[in-house]
Amino acid sequence: MILKQFRKIILAIMAPLLLIGTLVGAFLSFRVLKPVRNIIQTVQSIEIGSMGTRVPRSNTGDELDELARLFNKMLDRINRLIKGMRDSLDNVAHDLRTPMTRIRNSSEIALHSNKVNDGHKEALITVVEETDRILKMLNTLMDIAEAEAGTLNIDRQFTNVSTLIERVVDMYQFVAEEKGVRIHM
Repeated sequence: MILKQFRKIILAIMAPLLLIGTLVGAFLSFRVLKPVRNIIQTVQSIEIGSMGTRVPRSNTGDELDELARLFNKMLDRINRLIKGMRDSLDNVAHDLRTPMTRIRNSSEIALHSNKVNDGHKEALITVVEETDRILKMLNTLMDIAEAEAGTLNIDRQFTNVSTLIERVVDMYQFVAEEKGVRIHM
């Protein structure tokens, strides 16, 4: 009889305590893991291209707040490095365009003069072709820099995909052959 009474009292006390403990535990784990969820959401938004996203800080001074601060600091540094790389690429492309144009123009002038023999003509033709190719790459780099900066005006138009593929294959055929790769359309 005493054991039955004891069992009733234990069940009457333990059931609410277990329920309250479960609710309090769930609440505390939800609250404690909120900074971790914030970091996960920030990483996911960065993964889809939103590099300006930062982890919200709780300013509590605990380890998770310090992790959020360091993570944001790291993202700021990465953004500065990316901007520096883009600026450097833009400057290099811009600085190389003028000398390449001069080389091309000088080669064309020499090519059209009567003083050039056949061996030199072939070399000059190769120089003109290669400078054209480099100038196209530099213009592409400049277009990419403008697109990333948001200043490029895009003129959308319908394109024949077959013709585009043929041009791409023509462009990379030489490189592919050098590496022993065969391209089939």
